[in-house]
Amino acid sequence: MALRPAPAARLAPTAWLIIAAVAMVLIVGACAIAVRYGPLTATGRAFVEAQLNGVKVGRFGRLKIEGVRGDPWGRFTVRRLTISDGAGIWLDARDLAVRWRSAELLRRRVHATSITARTIVLMRRPVLSPAEPRNPLPVSIIVDKAAGRVVSMPSFSYQRGVYDLGAAFDIERLGAARGAIVANSALHAGDFLRAKFDVRGTRAFAIDARARESAGGAMAGALGLATGQPFLLDAQANGSLSAGRFTVLARDGASVPLSASGTWSGAGGSAQGRVQLAASTLLAGYQRVLGPEARFALAGRKAADGFYALALEAESQNAEVRLHGEGDVNTKNFTSYNYQVLRDDVFMLGLDSTAKNHKIVPVRSSSAILVSSQNANREWIYHQEQTISSEGYSGQAMNPHYPHTVRTKETKTCTDCHISQEKDNNAWMAQLLLHGTNFVNFLGRYVYVGEGKEGFQ
Repeated sequence: MALRPAPAARLAPTAWLIIAAVAMVLIVGACAIAVRYGPLTATGRAFVEAQLNGVKVGRFGRLKIEGVRGDPWGRFTVRRLTISDGAGIWLDARDLAVRWRSAELLRRRVHATSITARTIVLMRRPVLSPAEPRNPLPVSIIVDKAAGRVVSMPSFSYQRGVYDLGAAFDIERLGAARGAIVANSALHAGDFLRAKFDVRGTRAFAIDARARESAGGAMAGALGLATGQPFLLDAQANGSLSAGRFTVLARDGASVPLSASGTWSGAGGSAQGRVQLAASTLLAGYQRVLGPEARFALAGRKAADGFYALALEAESQNAEVRLHGEGDVNTKNFTSYNYQVLRDDVFMLGLDSTAKNHKIVPVRSSSAILVSSQNANREWIYHQEQTISSEGYSGQAMNPHYPHTVRTKETKTCTDCHISQEKDNNAWMAQLLLHGTNFVNFLGRYVYVGEGKEGFQ
């Protein structure tokens, strides 16, 4: 009698599930071990450097690190850290030591208990990249203690400065921030910078910044001010969107480059200030357009209809803006203004008022404001609209101007109003005599171009 072989044993479905679960645990465990202990090897640290090199640091450039040692997940050192813009390296830090709590990454927090650097050299001013839309930070950044010696080179601050820096801050990814910065000069005893800030979004804020250089120095130079005279800065602000106050005062020798103050409450508020554009080289571009000094005043009070009566006045040697009207300061719209005001690059001839006996004088644009606004959903409410005051006056205005200036430069010449000897200013004379040359036409969001038989585009 022939014997049949016994059938092969089969595993139950539950056994396969157990095997799969054990395999998954082993794979996850192996990955966790590789992630945790891999960076402790030379190859792992090189991989960390490669991943961080080239990371963009806002508008300031890109990061590069060299010589990572220690445990990147807890306590490590970096031999050199640099930030480079399009012109090369502008920040060079040496011998950094970092302690941080990597486990808090699970809570979307980068928490460093200590960051120190032997030297941080500011070699020159950075070349900022174009601004980009702001997005919330991916993680909150907390630094319990930061310290290092900062060296400011003359190409950054016009005069060499050496400061012992200490800082601590907590920047939440959704916008709130608080911290403190202390910098004491190692070259001039008594020169210092102290700053504290606590900004809790729209709920409340407090800012207190003070700086002093008894004989001038790198801090004044970093702001573009003269470095050979005493420098003082005092800035304070506290309150919330509903009520608060601020004062800012900067002195550089006998000059006052910046002075401003303001208060506000539920019933209204006011602010005023003055900026000496000629005092700082950082404002040279604005000085060429506006003049050596600019002043502003803003006032608002709650009206009976629930809106706010607003008044803004800003003036300088070359420009003047005055806006008056009612508005709702609690309505959040994304609004842009196209200020085509006080144009001195083009003018026409016209008759002055009765008070001036109707003399023929230059007439130029003194107000040509166009306003666009979007609501909270970024939908266009109105686009490139002319403004009209509550009294019914248009925001577009042409006003007479005295024909000859008393300035020693930037004055008008004979050919601005008369045919030149070379007869090469025909187009200018045509627009001066109101024949029109399309010089002042406004081109909006869309421009249509005729293409003959092909229609228009």
